[in-house]
Amino acid sequence: MLKILGRVLLALAVALSLAAAVVHFRYEAHRRERIAFDPPEISLPTDAASLAEGRRLVQVKGCYDCHGADLSGRVFADAGPVGFFAGANITPAGATKDYGVRDWVRAVRYGLNPEGRKLIFMPSTEFAQLTNEDLGKIIAHLRTAAPVQNQPAALSVGPLGKVLYLAGKFPLMFQAELIDRTAVPLESLAPSTEPVYGKYMIASCTGCHGADLRGGPIPGVPPEWPPASDLTPTGRVQTWTLQQFATAVKTGTKPDGQQINPAYMPWTSFAAMTDVEIEAMYRYIRSQ
Repeated sequence: MLKILGRVLLALAVALSLAAAVVHFRYEAHRRERIAFDPPEISLPTDAASLAEGRRLVQVKGCYDCHGADLSGRVFADAGPVGFFAGANITPAGATKDYGVRDWVRAVRYGLNPEGRKLIFMPSTEFAQLTNEDLGKIIAHLRTAAPVQNQPAALSVGPLGKVLYLAGKFPLMFQAELIDRTAVPLESLAPSTEPVYGKYMIASCTGCHGADLRGGPIPGVPPEWPPASDLTPTGRVQTWTLQQFATAVKTGTKPDGQQINPAYMPWTSFAAMTDVEIEAMYRYIRSQ
């Protein structure tokens, strides 16, 4: 019986090793794939007002959440077998120091590095719809930010993360695969309280709340994370007033007084939103 048990355990070990090898090589094939794509160059502003607006947009779009308050990189998720995720140093002294304008566009809007390889956990699906004007302001700020000498921890994808990705359960992994590179971005969009501008702004929320804003479990995050709220007419947010919605977005305080954990909902980034942007988002949500 001991011999039989030993053979069974050995067979299981071999099978698991083979399965792990298959997962690894399939994942690596996707990771190493190169996408030849040369995006059109956009113009960058140089005036102080545009650079200041670029800094505000960098906060609103959550860049600090992954890359740190000084943009020199930080660990933003240690998810065990799913992976260890850290944002790169994107100051002029970091990984992007040699980026040209097209390299920045390729990375931010399309999730690709200068060699055409897919960036890991880069939320480009939220940035793909940025107007050229707003993207230009963001890039202009990033290229003129204070250089910081820092080598952040290396990002790594764990065995469970690879399995989830190959099973189609981790779409956040390589978002370059989800972006329509034939779409022509808007040149500009004037801020207003109209729902159309709210739709533009709320794209920053789709990474967690989903493209349909129905919320639910967030793919790829640690299991202890709560599900994202439903922002559609079936969710509780629909009962909030504009003032209650604005307070939750900018201070993380719900109408019942409960405080939202900024580790799960980045209201510290959204605190930089203008009243016009928040009202537009509110009116868009209410229009669904």
